[in-house]
Amino acid sequence: MTLHRGDKIVEILKGNGHVHRRGESIARVSYNLCVEAEEITARSFGKNEAHFSRKSVTGEISLLDGDTLPGDNPAAPSGSFTLVLEDGREVDFYVDSCVVKSNPTRQECSIRGSGNKL
Repeated sequence: MTLHRGDKIVEILKGNGHVHRRGESIARVSYNLCVEAEEITARSFGKNEAHFSRKSVTGEISLLDGDTLPGDNPAAPSGSFTLVLEDGREVDFYVDSCVVKSNPTRQECSIRGSGNKL
C-alpha cells in the first residue's frame, strides 16, 4: 500500500464572529484565519483506492468589547473553544498564545484548530 499526501491552502477567512465554550457565547472577536486541507490517497497494489481529507486552521483572533477568554492567566487561556464565523461555519480550536494589549484593552490570541465543521 502506498500513501500520497498533498497540502493546499483552501481559503483565507477574515471577519467578526463569536467564541463559544460548552455551547455558550463568551466573547465577540475579529478573526484572520488560514484553512489548509491535507489530502491523503491510499492505494493498494490492486485497483483499490481510498481518499481522506483533513482540514486544519491557524490564525489570530482579537477579542472585542474588552472581553478575555476564561482562564487563570490571560496570556494562556486553557481548554477548547469554538469559533462561530460570520457565515455560521464553526472552527474548534485551542489557544497557542495570547497577549493583552491596552488602549483599548483587548486580548489577541494565536489559535490552532480543526476545520472539520467547515
